Formats: sequence, structure tokens, C-alpha cells
Amino acid sequence: MTAETTPMQTLVNGFDILNEIQNSNGTRLTDLATNLDLPPSTVHRYLKTLEELEYVVREGDKYQLSLRFLDHGIHARNRQQAFPLFEEKTKEIARQTGERVQFLVLEYGQAVHICHEVGEQAVQTDSRIGKRVHLHSTAAGKCILAMLPVNERDRILSEICLPKQTENTITEKDALREELDLVADRRYGINDEERIVGLRSVGVPIVGKEDVLIGAMSISGPTNRMLDDRLRGELSQVLLAVADEIKLRLTYSS
Repeated sequence: MTAETTPMQTLVNGFDILNEIQNSNGTRLTDLATNLDLPPSTVHRYLKTLEELEYVVREGDKYQLSLRFLDHGIHARNRQQAFPLFEEKTKEIARQTGERVQFLVLEYGQAVHICHEVGEQAVQTDSRIGKRVHLHSTAAGKCILAMLPVNERDRILSEICLPKQTENTITEKDALREELDLVADRRYGINDEERIVGLRSVGVPIVGKEDVLIGAMSISGPTNRMLDDRLRGELSQVLLAVADEIKLRLTYSS
């Protein structure tokens, strides 16, 4: 560590290296140095330390994240005491509908996938456990925002941006607020090809005892199967029924 490098910046650099390794699906020291604009000798010291701590592994001339992160991730996910129930219902809906089903929670102004299941007809997407997605362009994210206390929702909206991901993405905060009012009234949210072209989804908020918001559950699929009648009718009703069941089970569980 140089005199002008603070301990905080050292930590930031270390996580920048880890994120770059993940985003690149493994990368070389020289590429890390170039992409992060750091001297190769500095990157080498970081990588050496991360290897010693067993957070990266070297495969040939590339560095990869180690499985030590899996232990941290599972621990973080299982802090949700009701996670087995969310996982159970996610699997149940996927079997029932044949589509992709996911459960997401709020963290640092984004929605995080903590479990998902694919049905027999489900299409492949970029979703995975731990993936963070924008709130404004997902059905689950809209449900989370819609059910937050107004002051917390306003704080989040003041801090986040609304990037345009497709031609259908809502990018104006006033328009998003109007959409959130609709979501709160009807108890479900719609993603109409707002994050991925060709993919639509419907989501509902999941609340527990005393209506405390926990997260949101959604069903997604291709536009040819996610027609309005099915999306707003059959699938929204399936989710709403499960949301009510989860609330009752959490409210009256020991």
C-alpha cells in the first residue's frame, strides 16, 4: 500500500478486481491491470493476497473466483428465515404454470434474486441466484417499490436512475410513480418487455406478519405465451393466492 492510498481505497480496489474477474468469467493479470487502470505490479499483489485468503483460484493464466464465495452467498440468503417457504412456493408455481418463477428481495436500491425455478416450458434468460436487477423495469421490482412506505420509496427513487433497457422501459420518475399507484391498487405488477425484448412477466408483493414487506414473486415467459388475458388473469390470480397463503403461514407460524 502506498502512502497516498487509503485503506478504504485499498478495499475498493480489491472488490473492483473481484467484480472484474466475475464479469469477465475469468481473466488475466494484464487484462485486469488494463481494464482497471492499475499497475500490473499492484494487481499482482492484490491477486497474491486473494489467493492466500482462498478467494480466487488460478486456472492456467486466468484468475477465477473461488467457491468460498458460495458459502458467503448461501449464508446471506438463508438469513431469510422463511426462505424454505419461498423456495417451496416458487417450485410449486413453476410446476403448475410451466414457466420461470422467481422470488426477489430489496437490497441497496435493487431487486436481488434469492430463488428461482424453471418449469417445463420456461425460456432461458440471464437470471440467476444473486443477480441484481433494476426495480423500475421488472414486475417484482415495481411490486416492491409500490408496497414500500412512501418516505422510503421516495428516498429510493431520489437515489436511483432509471436506465432505458428496451423501448418499453419507463424512464421518467413521474410516469413510474403513476405505474406504482396502479400496482398498489390491483396488487400485481406487469413487466411488458421493459427489461428484455420478447419477455413479459407478472409479479405480486409478498408480505408477512403485520403486512411487513418481504419481497416479491413473479412469473416470466415469452410474449407469445404471456398474452394479456393469461398474464392479468390466470397467472396474477395464481400469484395472489400464493401471496395470501404465505402471509397466513408467516403470521400464524410459531
